[in-house]
Amino acid sequence: MSTVSVAGRLQPGAPWDGRVLGEVLEQAAAEFARHVEEINRINVFPVPDGDSGTNMERTLAAVAHAARQAAAAGANAGELMRQAARAALLGARGNSGVILAEIFRGMARQVGQLAALQPGDMAEALAAGAEAAYRAMSDPVEGTILTAIRAAAEATARFRREPARGMAELLRTAAEAAQEATRRTPELLPILRERGVVDAAAKGLATFLEAAARQAARIEAGGGRAGSGRGARAAQGERAGAAPGRAEAQERPAESAGAPLYGQEVQLLLESELEREEVRRRLEPLGESLLVIGEPGLYRVHIHTRRTAEVLEACRAMGRTDQESVEDLDEEAARAEAELHVRERRLAEGQGAS
Repeated sequence: MSTVSVAGRLQPGAPWDGRVLGEVLEQAAAEFARHVEEINRINVFPVPDGDSGTNMERTLAAVAHAARQAAAAGANAGELMRQAARAALLGARGNSGVILAEIFRGMARQVGQLAALQPGDMAEALAAGAEAAYRAMSDPVEGTILTAIRAAAEATARFRREPARGMAELLRTAAEAAQEATRRTPELLPILRERGVVDAAAKGLATFLEAAARQAARIEAGGGRAGSGRGARAAQGERAGAAPGRAEAQERPAESAGAPLYGQEVQLLLESELEREEVRRRLEPLGESLLVIGEPGLYRVHIHTRRTAEVLEACRAMGRTDQESVEDLDEEAARAEAELHVRERRLAEGQGAS
């Protein structure tokens, strides 16, 4: 029997079963979708390509889609988290999306087979998500989403020892900590200080946690759903069939005049029985921003490189690859910069007219 009544009210101290967890994930993802552009606009690290919000939205749309299906099938909280985390692995794109997917995977492993979640369980899951995110990075950088998830985990650690009034209180605590950590990111990352912005992915995580906390509060107050979740479903539907096939290696010249040379972003799924550290060892010399998430059997690989052909060759030598994608980061950065100039000009023209 579900812990939520037909009216949608949940007593603040009651545990979350799969139905409640699924509703919160779906609604928080839909609310996040309304903030994509503002997150994209401040995306300057590790590449100013203006797509951190889009990449996180794609990951969350996959999570929401899986959560909705699992909840409809009667999955408990643990099984729902497992399915959502696998969907995140398959749907993640970009640096921010892949790290977010690994946070979900860490949380799912911690939740295990629990039928329902207490606040203490969620606090432990956030800690596991933070640890997983740090371990996924070959060179963890502070002032990023890593800093925000760690702050959220540390702030909620007390709920492992003392009861919370409800999950809304825990999530509100996590969101406030992530928000404060986001405000501090320019102190930790010089490029953010130079551009006068906070880290985009950290802001994205704080935004999602805030949305989840608000939905939890609505449920505990008897308000239930705030909307239809159409934003998350639409995003998932638009991208569900968009998985690319095998990519052709497109080597760039060693030098480029003018703008910094970021190289190319290579992303793919790798079916391999090798241990994750071995996959990472083979790819680390070939680029930067390397992320390898997953476990033997299936990995999501993300790397920025100027040696695209070698990366693809190395991955294909380790196992079967799928969803191979190669994007020119210099072109993406130039496009984002041009769009920023257009927005600034329009804003200036509007202010001048007033």
